Amino acid sequence: MGVSMDLAERALLERFFSRVEPREHGDIYVVRALPQELRATLNGLYSRSRHSMRRTFLDRLRQGLESQGRTIEDFVAELETKGEGAEDLLAGVLVEKAGKFLRTYAIDHGHNSLREGAVVQLAVENVSQLFTRFVQRERRASFEESSTRYISFAREGHWRDPDVVAAGEPWTTLYDEAIDQSFAFYQESITSLRDHLLTTRPCPEGQDSKAWERAARAEAFDAARYLLTPAIHTKWGMIADARTIADTITNLASHELAEFRTLGERLREEAEREFPTLLAHARRNDYLSSTPETLRALAESLATGNVAEVRNGKKPAIDGAASTDAPHADENDCVPPHTVPSDRAGSNVRPTGPADIHVRLLSSPDELEIRLLASLVFEHTDSSATELMASIRELDGDAREALFARALEHRGPRDAMPEGFEGAGLFDFEALVDFGAYRDIGRHRKGFQQQQTLTTNHGYVVPKLFEEADLADRYRSVLEHAGDCARRIGERFPLAAQYVIPFAYLQRVRLQFDARQMAYFCELRSAPEGHFSYRDVAIRMAEALEAKAPRYARWLRVCKEHVFLGRITAETERDARRASREARAESQGYEL
Repeated sequence: MGVSMDLAERALLERFFSRVEPREHGDIYVVRALPQELRATLNGLYSRSRHSMRRTFLDRLRQGLESQGRTIEDFVAELETKGEGAEDLLAGVLVEKAGKFLRTYAIDHGHNSLREGAVVQLAVENVSQLFTRFVQRERRASFEESSTRYISFAREGHWRDPDVVAAGEPWTTLYDEAIDQSFAFYQESITSLRDHLLTTRPCPEGQDSKAWERAARAEAFDAARYLLTPAIHTKWGMIADARTIADTITNLASHELAEFRTLGERLREEAEREFPTLLAHARRNDYLSSTPETLRALAESLATGNVAEVRNGKKPAIDGAASTDAPHADENDCVPPHTVPSDRAGSNVRPTGPADIHVRLLSSPDELEIRLLASLVFEHTDSSATELMASIRELDGDAREALFARALEHRGPRDAMPEGFEGAGLFDFEALVDFGAYRDIGRHRKGFQQQQTLTTNHGYVVPKLFEEADLADRYRSVLEHAGDCARRIGERFPLAAQYVIPFAYLQRVRLQFDARQMAYFCELRSAPEGHFSYRDVAIRMAEALEAKAPRYARWLRVCKEHVFLGRITAETERDARRASREARAESQGYEL
């Protein structure tokens, strides 16, 4: 080629990154024209590397090319020859076979957050309003839908449910008549209402008549849309990351309605064009599929006042011992006693300063268990929330416990708590935690968060390991010197002083979670492989939930036990998965 490797690398970086020359501080650049899965994977790779994303990209590309007997110079020449299709060329090297199956990286590490690095824009057209409302409950995506105020639905079609059609008469006729009659009147009323408005409210002199007519038309649509049915077709755009798309597909594939399942599969087909591997686990979920029927049965039991049939559900033991019937996420989870010694002898940190690490519950919903159960079944009954709560309030403890058991006994290792639990209200916590712990806690963005300015006023924590290694004195000396420096800086620059305060120092934060998100947080962050500091926060939050709703909290898979080398099991399992994957790949003729 006659081009040095340095020039070839530069040409490559200029194509895929907005800046090539690094900055000593604030080195910010746009990543562009990369395959979606490679974007997501790069985030995960370079979070575990000391190198920049540009260098990580080059290193992985070089590895992939070398496995094919090629060089970066060869690749640059191919790009220059073909011009377009750079993403396809990269996919052939990195996404398919080379680099030790780079495309499976995010899945193997098990971090759903890595999927958030891949984003897709979808157009969803000719789908029912019923389907639309279900999907658009998702808070992590952005949607733009056809407006019933500015667009006439006079030409739109309707979804005819295949199960109704298959059932034949009289169901098909009833279905069609309901739609046809209401839609016919909708079409008629649009013009009638608009004309009425323009007649009774003529455009004032001096007012833009076209604007006035548009306003009258919109008001007519506002009224007429009450005649539309959820079967009416609509269209909308959706922008979401791979994690959200995967969750949406799983929910749709597990739904009872045929349209939802069909569109879930079509959503998968199209999204897989952008990130096939990141949707590997997006499929029908047995627990989600069975939950609606279970909840309808619970709702019917509440409505009739007959809860005897739910009393046979499994339930964890009431006393401090873990029940053999209690649910387990997997063989490594701990289902701990529900009373924990106050001295917390297994803690891995010792406070140094005026305040201990604490998690204080500021407020929480009253009658939480009643609210949880009422919210759980609300969508599966025609009773009001007030009526549901009244019915549940009449139940004794055993009956409520059986209701929770029926709803949760089949929850699988990776299944979230039912979405209905989000509607029971919020827990408001104030926590004094080390800054390092808050870095991880703060990643749970579905909860409300506030943090006060980081200072040295609350002291710092000393990891138990420093004491065991006889390094605690040195540790304290370093921390106190840095703290002294920060305090002095803070006399003039109180905000800038935060930059020099080590992570060990305590910071006061505020966190709000609903009971469903608390379950997710407490289960995930109390896991043995987690950092001991945020494990302690998760355990204390779980204890607060246990105090407010013990029958619900018994189904949380919270590990409160002191663990040594907590990540060892996870790391061992990861190595085993990698070895299995590579052996399978080699057997299929792939190069490693």
